[in-house]
Amino acid sequence: MAGLKSTGGLTRGCGFNESTRLLFLLSRPICAEISQSIFKIAGLSSDEEDGHHEQTASRIQRDMSDIDKVLQVLLERGVFSTSSRKLVSLYTGLVGDDNVNADEAKAVGDKILKSLW
Repeated sequence: MAGLKSTGGLTRGCGFNESTRLLFLLSRPICAEISQSIFKIAGLSSDEEDGHHEQTASRIQRDMSDIDKVLQVLLERGVFSTSSRKLVSLYTGLVGDDNVNADEAKAVGDKILKSLW
């Protein structure tokens, strides 16, 4: 992905026409081989061989902890309860009353915008 956005990459400098995209895509395997050879010559290992740099035990543990926190908040607020058919805000836990109608949200929003002008 970095190759798309870097200087001389697909989205910078050369344009974004069909021939540029094809050249970029067809050159990726060759670029990968060159990159891997440079890693070997330098005595380094690439991310592909060691796994992603964010797959360390501490990162996985932190991610699991974050998932548990999010799940706990959602369970405390009961946002996925099937006993109620009311609209519930995931962020605040507020429950919409009977006047809330998600099907008419666009029309209501348009009416509010018109009243501002």
